[in-house]
Amino acid sequence: MVQTMASNGQSESQAGRSQRRGQETREKVIQAAAACVAEEGFASANTNRIVERAGVTWGVLQHHFGDKSGLLDAVLERGMEELEAAFEGITIEGDDVHKRVARIVDGGWRIFTAPLSLASNEIEVNTRVPRADDPRHVENLRRMNRRLERLVLSALTEALGREPSRGVYGAFLSALRGFALTCLMTRLKIDFRRERQALTAMIVEASR
Repeated sequence: MVQTMASNGQSESQAGRSQRRGQETREKVIQAAAACVAEEGFASANTNRIVERAGVTWGVLQHHFGDKSGLLDAVLERGMEELEAAFEGITIEGDDVHKRVARIVDGGWRIFTAPLSLASNEIEVNTRVPRADDPRHVENLRRMNRRLERLVLSALTEALGREPSRGVYGAFLSALRGFALTCLMTRLKIDFRRERQALTAMIVEASR
């Protein structure tokens, strides 16, 4: 009985370690794919390049994601999770509405121009045609957009002290995506300081 319990305990411990290693490997492949897309462009992010950067084999990628399409979906989901955590981590303090909104604008700029967000945007753009007829992929994008809308509207409402006026959410999100697209096209890290200030003023004035 003692030996059986010890054996079971050892087996459970080994299973736990194996699960952790699997999660770490999965995350490593996701981050390698995101870095490959963000730094080298979508066309260069083939599976051979990704597994090389991750230091794993094709079999490992296939085990965790099935194929490249599954990996790209995992990158999008991981990007959404990171985006949610980052938005929820923005601290909004003080009574000055301009400063409160600026925290959201500046935070949104940092979030949307982070490597994983840039990779997610490039994946969405480059797979919109070949995966347009994949109902699972389309539903995933719709679900993530709903999550994003809830996050942004909640953040803007908290900063303004009331719900933003119609069109403000769309303008804010379009600006953030424009910042990200510019970074992707130029491969430069641009701070958009004056643009962020103008966007802050627009949100405040439009929501009076």
